[in-house]
Amino acid sequence: MRTENVTFYSEGDRISAIWRTPDTVDGPVRAIVQGPGWLGLKDAKLYVRYHEALTAAGFGVLVFDYRGSATRRATRASCRPPTSSPICATRSPT
Repeated sequence: MRTENVTFYSEGDRISAIWRTPDTVDGPVRAIVQGPGWLGLKDAKLYVRYHEALTAAGFGVLVFDYRGSATRRATRASCRPPTSSPICATRSPT
């Protein structure tokens, strides 16, 4: 499973997320968007086994932190998505 930290914008707020895909990807993948439950955060270890099973089945998984969580950075800037990206996803600086 490949893991990449990404961000996207929702109503001007920058949202931190993790994008997980199968180890080898040949073209677009069907994706599942997971909002963590139980007041969890995107990087909770509890979710890894589910993500491993989903990516092994060929799905991509986007799991995010909700507004107000510790890793979310709010901005009031509007999102101007690139023409190729409907959700305005960008890579997080490492």
